[in-house]
Amino acid sequence: MAEEGFVVAREQFILKPEEFWYGVSEGNAKPVKSAEDMVFTTDNCYVTINHTGALSSWIVDGKQMLQAPLEPYFWKPENDNQHAAHFAERMAPWRDAAENRTVKSIRVKNHQVIVDMTLSVGAELTLTYTVKNDGRIRVDMDYRPTATDTPLIPKFGMRLRLPADMTHIEYYGRGPWENYPDRKRSAFLGRYQMPLTEYETEYIRPQDNGCRTDVRWFCISNGEKTLRIDGLQPLCIRAWDYGEENLEGVRHPHEIMRGCYVNLNIDLNIHGVGGIDTWGRRTLPQYTIDGNKPYRYALYSVGKTNITKITWNNKEQLRTLNTTKALKMRALVVVYPNCSKLFIISYLPTHQRQST
Repeated sequence: MAEEGFVVAREQFILKPEEFWYGVSEGNAKPVKSAEDMVFTTDNCYVTINHTGALSSWIVDGKQMLQAPLEPYFWKPENDNQHAAHFAERMAPWRDAAENRTVKSIRVKNHQVIVDMTLSVGAELTLTYTVKNDGRIRVDMDYRPTATDTPLIPKFGMRLRLPADMTHIEYYGRGPWENYPDRKRSAFLGRYQMPLTEYETEYIRPQDNGCRTDVRWFCISNGEKTLRIDGLQPLCIRAWDYGEENLEGVRHPHEIMRGCYVNLNIDLNIHGVGGIDTWGRRTLPQYTIDGNKPYRYALYSVGKTNITKITWNNKEQLRTLNTTKALKMRALVVVYPNCSKLFIISYLPTHQRQST
C-alpha cells in the first residue's frame, strides 16, 4: 500500500501563454568593414562577422567568449530508435549543408549585417546580426526552401563552442531531465541549475542526448564570464563537453573524446526521439521538421565577465496561487551591469524548486 502523500500523477497547467520581453530598446552599434570581416564595437565588446557569415569572434572586456563560431548548423547524431529507422541515411544531405553553404552577399542596412546564402539542399538562408550599444547581440535566421523534395531537417538552429571550463548551467525551461518535442510532458517548466555533467544524459551506446525544450533563457558560466541566451520564442538547447563528431563511430561512453570545449546547440526545433518501436518505425510526423517549409527564429545573447549573481526579489520572493497548493509563483530578478532588470515569472511545483 502506498504511503500517505505518495504522488500518483502530476500535471502542470500554463495559466498564461508565454510573452517574450525584449528588454529596453537601445541604439544599435554601427558595423565597420575590416578586410573581409564586419566588426561591431561597443564600450566593452567587439563582435566580428566573417566572410562565411558566421559570428567568428566575440570579445567582452578583453576576453574571448567563443572557441568556435556561432553559425548555422542542421545536423544531429541519431539515437537508437532513429538508427533502426535509417535516420542518418535518409537525412544525409543535411550533414554538411551548413559547412558547404555559399554566401551570396554580406550587406549593411540600418546598422545591421545581413548575410544571404544558399544551401545545397535547395534553400535560401538569411542571417541578420544586430548588436546593441549595451552589448546584446540579436541574431535572426530565416530559411526559405527553393526545392520541393528536401528531406526532413534533423534540427533547425545554430551551434557554437565555448571554452571547456564553462560548465555551470542555469536555465528557465523544461526539466530537470532531458526532454524532446515528443518526450516532454513529464518535464515541467521551471528554473533549473546543474553542472554540465548532469545536463548531459549518458547512454550505454553513445547517441544524441540532453535536449531541453521550451527554453526561455539559458546561462552558462565558469565563474568569471557568463553567456546568456534569450529566445524570442521557445528554444531547444543541448550542451555537451564533446562534439557531434565524437559521438559517431564509438560504442561505449569511455571512448568519447571529452573536455576540449563545450558544444552548444541553440535551436528552434529538433527531430523527435521516436520509439513507437525500436526496430524501424519512424518518428511521428508532427514531431519532425519538414524541409519544404519556411522557418524563422531569433535569439538575443549577452556575454558578461562580471555578471551580478541572480537573486530573488525579497518583496516578490514567494506567493501562493489560490488555484492550487501545488504551484508557486516566484519573481526572478536578473541584474546586469549597465542593463535594466529583467523580471521573469515562473510557475512550477514546489518539490522542483531550486535552491538559490
